[in-house]
Amino acid sequence: MKKILIVILLGLSISCSAQIKTNDPNGYINHFSVGYGIGFTTNFLTYNALTKWTDIKPWKAKVISFIVGVGISSLAGDRKEFYDMNNGGYYNKKDFGYTSVGGFGGSLTASAILYIDMPKRYYNKHKAELEF
Repeated sequence: MKKILIVILLGLSISCSAQIKTNDPNGYINHFSVGYGIGFTTNFLTYNALTKWTDIKPWKAKVISFIVGVGISSLAGDRKEFYDMNNGGYYNKKDFGYTSVGGFGGSLTASAILYIDMPKRYYNKHKAELEF
């Protein structure tokens, strides 16, 4: 529970940093930061849900949670641009791209942390399954 709380707070601090005014006139730093926070947090929450409530092996849960983290951040970027388009703006593909790349980075960071956290006894026992 303590790990989950720390991860959520870290993810929220990264997402909230997107509200800080920067010298970036296009807002690409903001899009990347929000995507990073969404990808990071979604990856951890999905992994914890899969390992706690299902019988999926931890390495499969990590792969699924990585894909979900990237997918949700990309979906959030797409929906935000769709909202802009419907409210007098236009669909900016670069904004969507920066949000998606941020989600990929956040999900990759979360996956790296989860990989480090994998118990060595599990790794040694299932070494042949883990190597692709």
